[in-house]
Amino acid sequence: MKRLFVFLTLTLSLTVFAHDPDQMGTLTGENLVLSASDHGFAGHIGGRLVFASPLEGKFGMLVRHRAFGKDFDTTFEQVGKGLQGEIQSVGRDGKSVSAKVVITKASPKEGVIEGTLGADPFTVKISASAMDGHHYLNPQFDASVGSKTYQFKMDEGQSCLGCAIKTTFLVLGMLRVTGEI
Repeated sequence: MKRLFVFLTLTLSLTVFAHDPDQMGTLTGENLVLSASDHGFAGHIGGRLVFASPLEGKFGMLVRHRAFGKDFDTTFEQVGKGLQGEIQSVGRDGKSVSAKVVITKASPKEGVIEGTLGADPFTVKISASAMDGHHYLNPQFDASVGSKTYQFKMDEGQSCLGCAIKTTFLVLGMLRVTGEI
């Protein structure tokens, strides 16, 4: 865990400004369409409008989504020695729901992100059409959450490991609160 913390602190703090702010990619999957640029996202996941932007001055992400007439804000950031965030929302039945995402492993060499989504362990494997330095070009994300699988892909875009971690938090967390996974 200490190695993960040191790696993430050193590597991810350098990647906050790694992307071309004029490049616009599209992240798609079942129940998911997001435009992506400069470490930010806008679109919909599971029928909910979503906007996500990087935190200023530190690694993390602020996520805002709208459900049943209410706005919900969530912060994904370093907590203690790990990275985590909890998305609060309203389920289709009108009751409060939440999805806590904790990242426990991130390996750029293996292209793997691991963690927990609530009580369920998950693994995300990242593949790409090519690599440009430490960026995955047009990455595809293959997620296994418990016994379920989910795929999403970025077209005309790129992702460093830091952005891939934030993307994983956003997508898996929102899919959980909307009941898609």
